[in-house]
Amino acid sequence: MKVLGDLYNSMFHNPIETNVYVEHQIWSKIRANVPDGYKIPDKKMMDIIAKFIEEGTSSDLSKL
Repeated sequence: MKVLGDLYNSMFHNPIETNVYVEHQIWSKIRANVPDGYKIPDKKMMDIIAKFIEEGTSSDLSKL
């Protein structure tokens, strides 16, 4: 069953409202299997993004 993806906004660092529908069964499993407080992107990826921004190479993010 598809549900509005906004139901899972709490999993994202920068949630936005959308009109995107996602598979409830899949996203509920994801939410149930990540640590409490887990955010997408996770800290490791946020650190990588921050490094690229600091170095002024944010256009290279597509190479990740």
